[in-house]
Amino acid sequence: VAGVLVAAEAVATREQEVILTTLKMDASNLQLVMMRQWMGSLRSRAANVLVVGTDNATCHVLRARKIPCFVDRVAQEHELARDRKIVRGSVNMFGAQVMLKWWYTRALIQNGFHVLFADADVAWLQDPIEHWDRSFDLQGLSDMHSVNLTLQPYHELTCMRGWMEAQYSHSKMSVYPCQSAGLFYLRSSEVTRSFTHDLFEYVRENSKEWDQKA
Repeated sequence: VAGVLVAAEAVATREQEVILTTLKMDASNLQLVMMRQWMGSLRSRAANVLVVGTDNATCHVLRARKIPCFVDRVAQEHELARDRKIVRGSVNMFGAQVMLKWWYTRALIQNGFHVLFADADVAWLQDPIEHWDRSFDLQGLSDMHSVNLTLQPYHELTCMRGWMEAQYSHSKMSVYPCQSAGLFYLRSSEVTRSFTHDLFEYVRENSKEWDQKA
């Protein structure tokens, strides 16, 4: 864990805020196209970014384009030392990339860093650090799917789409709003330390569960 904390300290703001993303490079390098846009639109704020690659190949591609990348070894070694492993299930179709998101978010939150996580397909229009409300422990986007928001009984909105029904665990029971896991801000506190610990453990044990409704 010490290695990633050193990396986070090097990029964190004076208020200990870090912009985090995790990435696994695809064969066509589409993720690279998104990452170049993602980093470019951050402008000077890109100095506060910690990119965690799932493997050496991912970071090799990013570094060749002058994008700093921290190769994950910490999470896998930490879990194996506890006779556990990060299961590469079908969760959110991205497997280890999603699991590492929650592992590193938990590690940073537990060590006093405030985390702004964003997937590589987010487009930044303003400085995200300057325009975030610090009065909440957790802020993010809803990710709800409904044909008509006003006519749903009690405004219960499903976060599942039809194509997900056969892929994720307990999808038929998912009739409540869900939180987007692609963009969120977590302020380090007792509440978020407990939240990130429990969420990682739950998704790790339930590798076919979708983290946005977990």
